[in-house]
Amino acid sequence: MLKLEDLEELTGAKQASKQAEVLTRNGIYYIERLDRSIVTTWYHVNHPTTFGASNDQPDFSKVG
Repeated sequence: MLKLEDLEELTGAKQASKQAEVLTRNGIYYIERLDRSIVTTWYHVNHPTTFGASNDQPDFSKVG
C-alpha cells in the first residue's frame, strides 16, 4: 500500500475526495475506507485500468 505521503505526492492533493478524483481520472483502482481515506497499491498505480481512449467494441473496418 502507498503511504499517505506517497498518495499525496502522487495526486497532488491532501483531501481524500480530491485524491479519489485524480485516481479515477487516471484509471487507478483504489478503495475508499469507512473513514473516507483512500488506499491503493503501487501495482494499481503502475497498471491503471484504463490507458487512453476506452474502446470496448471491435474495429470492423479492419475486417475483410
